Amino acid sequence: NVKVIYRSTNQSGGIEFTWMTWLYVDGRSFPNQKRDKRHTMHIFNKGAKPIPSSSVTELANVAHMGCPALYLETFPDSELAEMKKNDLIQNLDTYHNNMRLRIDCNTHSKTSVFETAYVYNIPINKWMHIVIRVIGHNLDVYINGRIKKRLQMYNTPLQNYGDIYLFANSGAEDIKGEMSDLRYFNYALESRTIEHFTEKGPSLQPS
Repeated sequence: NVKVIYRSTNQSGGIEFTWMTWLYVDGRSFPNQKRDKRHTMHIFNKGAKPIPSSSVTELANVAHMGCPALYLETFPDSELAEMKKNDLIQNLDTYHNNMRLRIDCNTHSKTSVFETAYVYNIPINKWMHIVIRVIGHNLDVYINGRIKKRLQMYNTPLQNYGDIYLFANSGAEDIKGEMSDLRYFNYALESRTIEHFTEKGPSLQPS
């Protein structure tokens, strides 16, 4: 009785699919000791189980197969100056401005395992609607109904029939918060449809 997540219904532009979810990230996910080095906190991925957390690698809690894979990542204070210089981080309080969403996507590539998009300036202590949409070689990330990032991938996304893993971190690397309405579509949603789902809001009924 296992449900199969079917591959893309390909269109003239190539592969198309969409993932969406609501996420509430509690500010307590970021104690001061996390500001001295990079931390990768797993949200979900489709493919393979993430690598267990390790203090000797920055790839802790990252899956070697994810199409897509979504993480919340913190980075050292030492990197903030350069990011502010490049206008990646703007108008955020000092406590939470060293974090970003990380989206990995495996591709048909002989030289790299996956291609990655980063989204900065994400809200904390409130619900946010996240949409990951792939059309051909373009990976779009919407936050609260608005497109925040477009990654033009060099190679075609590598789809899989692997399982879906949620919050696979352990111990101190856990995200404190909640998720609502994780959905998959084997085609690309239009912007108006994404806005419709955003306006509906998350389901607040515990499960």
